[in-house]
Amino acid sequence: NFETANSTKDVMTDDEIKARIKSKDKKAEDAEAPGESQEADLLRAIRKDPENRDLHMKLGDFYRKENQLTNAIDAYKQADAIAGGNMSIREQIEDVELQILKRETENATDKARENPKQTEFVTKAKELGNKLLKRELEVFKNRVQRYPQNMKLKLELARRYRHIKNWAEAIPLLQQASTDARFEVDALVMLGKCFLQDDKGTMALRQFAKVSPKLSFGDRPDAYKEVHYYLGRLNEQLGDIKNAVDNFGKVLEVDYNYRDTRARFDKLESENSPGSSTGMPS
Repeated sequence: NFETANSTKDVMTDDEIKARIKSKDKKAEDAEAPGESQEADLLRAIRKDPENRDLHMKLGDFYRKENQLTNAIDAYKQADAIAGGNMSIREQIEDVELQILKRETENATDKARENPKQTEFVTKAKELGNKLLKRELEVFKNRVQRYPQNMKLKLELARRYRHIKNWAEAIPLLQQASTDARFEVDALVMLGKCFLQDDKGTMALRQFAKVSPKLSFGDRPDAYKEVHYYLGRLNEQLGDIKNAVDNFGKVLEVDYNYRDTRARFDKLESENSPGSSTGMPS
């Protein structure tokens, strides 16, 4: 844990790690009879066959499932040491480290929300959030390079780039991810938002128009409302009143109080009704 240590006191040698794990494992083993505890059974098996990498991995998986994340990392590191360095195991360690950091960030955010006037809580939450985002960008960027055909990784990396408003990096990744049917809808919705936030309304309109037939309120209620709302706004700007009213209407059918949809719908209906001075022919 040299990279994450605050001082040399926080850095343990491999022998110290092994000694700590051995002591902890012996206590857990002695506490349960065979068959009573999966953890104890795994620890007994490891004592009999300490160089068995798979046993350490199973123990790490157990701890991870039980949300004992620090213990999980210890077990995975033992497996990695036995393997002499293994990318798959190291990715497991990275994933757990991200879980820990995410949990710390969520706890800090909750505390800041409960104490909005406490500057130190708000600052801590912001610092952890930035640290998590930076680490996620590093991890996903490396994995995208390692697995260029994995579209899920590209979608997740694009999500982080969008968060920091790096449209130039996010958009190509989303275009690639949209070619995979499993991620097409999420990628197109996010792609439309990127173009919109990058002041490319026409491109945003194309993405939203492409994805709207693939959306249902039952499956993705938030995305459904958001996409039709944006389609309404973009068509309104282009003067396409019919399509604007149609999309605003789809939003109102499922959520009558969504943003300012009702006000915009009523305004367009009023201005373009047959009896109005600027009305369009019915």
